[in-house]
Amino acid sequence: MTDSVSRKDKYGSYQLQCHDHQDCKVVEARFVGALGSGLALHYKKDLLSIADQIAPQPWAYVADCTNYQASIPQAAEYLKQAYEGALKSGCVGDAYCINTAMGIAQLAKIRHQCGIESPIEARIYASMPDARAAVLELLESTPSRTS
Repeated sequence: MTDSVSRKDKYGSYQLQCHDHQDCKVVEARFVGALGSGLALHYKKDLLSIADQIAPQPWAYVADCTNYQASIPQAAEYLKQAYEGALKSGCVGDAYCINTAMGIAQLAKIRHQCGIESPIEARIYASMPDARAAVLELLESTPSRTS
C-alpha cells in the first residue's frame, strides 16, 4: 500500500503517505506552516481513512514537522480526535521531527489528553531517518494482532 494524500490552504499544508516496510506499515506525515481548523478536519478524515485500510494490523506514525509552525486552538480538537482514532485502529507508536516550542507543547497536550503519559521528548528525533528507525524497531517488537 502506498496511499498518499495531500491538502493545503493559504496558511499551511500536509501530506500523508503509507509505506510498507517488510511486513510493517508506517504512515508518514509532513506538515508545513500552520494548521487551521478546516485543514485539521481534512487531516483527521484522511489519516483515519488510511488507518482503516491498515487495521487491525499494528502500524506506526512518523511526522516531519521541521517546517511546521503550530495549529490554531480551534484545530486542536480535530487533532486529538485523529490521534484517538489512530490509537483505536492499531497505531502502536509515533515519532516526530519537530523543533518549535509551540508545536511540541501542543503535541504533548494532545498525547496527554489521549492517555499517553510518556514524555513527548522521548518521541522527538533529530532526523526523519532516526524517527523512521525508531518506529520500525517498535513495530518489529510488537506482536501481530492479525494471526
